[in-house]
Amino acid sequence: MMFRLLYKLSLAIYRHFLRPVIRRLPGNLSYRTVACLHRLRRALFISSDDSAQAMGWPVHYTAEKRKGIPAWLREEMLSLASLEYEINPNIIQSHGLEFAPLAIHPAGGRVYRKLMNLVAHREGYDYILIAPWVKMGGADLVTLCHLRYLSKRRVRVLLILTEVTHSAWLDKVPKEIDILQFGKEASWLSPIEQESVLMRLLIQLEPRCVHNINSRLAWSCIKNSGKTLAAISDVYVSLYCDDYDKDGCPVGYGREFLRESAPYIRKILTDNCSYPEQICAAYGLPLAAFEVVKVPTDESLLKLPISRSEGNRKVIWSGRFDPQKRPELLLEVAKLLPDVEFHVYGQAVVSGRNKLSHFESQKNITVFSPYSSFQAVAEDYRVLLNTSAWDGLPNILVEAAASGMVIVTSNVGGITDLVDEVTGFLVDNHSDPTAYAEAITQCLSNIVVSSKKAECARLRVLQNHSWRAFECKLDEVFANLWGRNRMVQWAQAAEKKHLCEGVTERENEK
Repeated sequence: MMFRLLYKLSLAIYRHFLRPVIRRLPGNLSYRTVACLHRLRRALFISSDDSAQAMGWPVHYTAEKRKGIPAWLREEMLSLASLEYEINPNIIQSHGLEFAPLAIHPAGGRVYRKLMNLVAHREGYDYILIAPWVKMGGADLVTLCHLRYLSKRRVRVLLILTEVTHSAWLDKVPKEIDILQFGKEASWLSPIEQESVLMRLLIQLEPRCVHNINSRLAWSCIKNSGKTLAAISDVYVSLYCDDYDKDGCPVGYGREFLRESAPYIRKILTDNCSYPEQICAAYGLPLAAFEVVKVPTDESLLKLPISRSEGNRKVIWSGRFDPQKRPELLLEVAKLLPDVEFHVYGQAVVSGRNKLSHFESQKNITVFSPYSSFQAVAEDYRVLLNTSAWDGLPNILVEAAASGMVIVTSNVGGITDLVDEVTGFLVDNHSDPTAYAEAITQCLSNIVVSSKKAECARLRVLQNHSWRAFECKLDEVFANLWGRNRMVQWAQAAEKKHLCEGVTERENEK
């Protein structure tokens, strides 16, 4: 009786006091803490048959019983022994095997049941897109573009968000899209349990397509259970560029997961031509495994006038204050050009907070909070400066080119898909602030050349980054998924809408 009272008391303390605290701990620490508490529980209350009996629990597997194979299991093994020598119970028994039941942890099952209750279409979806969050960022913009494309095609879509982080752009998701906040419901589970629950959801819902955009949890599922997933769904992933650690070594999802996951992936979607070449050279993958899908931009930017005023000597720099975007390089460039105004739109991450004070002390640098849309600031500047150390094809460059700005940028990653000697100013020695300063000076002093480059860049955006080009490319990529007849219907509908929009614009002009 005393054992039972102590057990109930410890259980109440855990449920009402310890568990709420543990859930707020980081994932691995939370998991280790729970594991330690479970080991303590077993040591105190169920480490022996006597204590288990004192608790009032039936003891089915005593030490003696563990030495033998149960009759029901022995019977099944004997029926299969003619097919597989290794499961002959007589052979196994002679090796001194002991058997015991495994503990059942129901936490994952509870989360799975709750998630299934939150799913709107339990009968399944055509397309499940998995992302960590939807907030301000290039990959998040790609997520929204895909969701918009799918909603226009009337595809049944479920968006699964795997992280707890607040999604500031969630209101931009089309209302036709169902959203499942997986991270908020499952964050207190261990990483292995989260992976198991997500896989169970995907198997149960049986989508025709699973598309992962930067979710580590989804990458783990593809890597560890890709064969199962590929048997029920076409698997697509989006990758854009490598990251680099402090020693200059390439890291990121492509490096960490792609080698083992590639056999289960139907297509790898990217926004530039450079990254596929890097990965294929590193891992021997065929280029056909990749599909370059250019991200569309806000086409209203194409209607803005190209600035030809010599008096405008303002340069815009936009991005995170982190090692990839190299704000310290911007600071050096600003010191070399004291007569040029640099307007900085960005936000500090942990590694960039100390650089903010340096910016504020530089007289020709003004720091602004992030803008809500690029169009709100586009007409105020002639030149955009990009100092990335590595990148895919940054969306900010596409928006700047569409708005008629002249681009001065580092020559890294897939940037040359948009910016070259015809469409902007490329800095090959991209760690040298003097090279950027010279390019900006040339841009501001030669209006004719810089305006010509801006016009060519805008034309390239119109060709490659229009919404219609994006739709046509995805129709091509997903042709096998939806079927040719359905694709023809969509293409005809899109053509009809495009013609109607053209007639309306001409009427408005009249």
